Amino acid sequence: MGQKKTHLYKSHGDHRSAGQTQYEYTHSTACGYVRGSVTNHPARVTCKHCLRKIGKQPNHEHPRTG
Repeated sequence: MGQKKTHLYKSHGDHRSAGQTQYEYTHSTACGYVRGSVTNHPARVTCKHCLRKIGKQPNHEHPRTG
């Protein structure tokens, strides 16, 4: 399995009164999931989906060789 990704935190609103848990509220991500590894620092993000949401291209660790 691959390395654990770091996601960009993004609040999707406070819906705790409607059943959203505290964990879901504090671990929402720019890519739309709820994940354990989140940050507010865009430079630390490794999730390619979160990077695309903020307009950055993911770094490819294994470049294609022709």
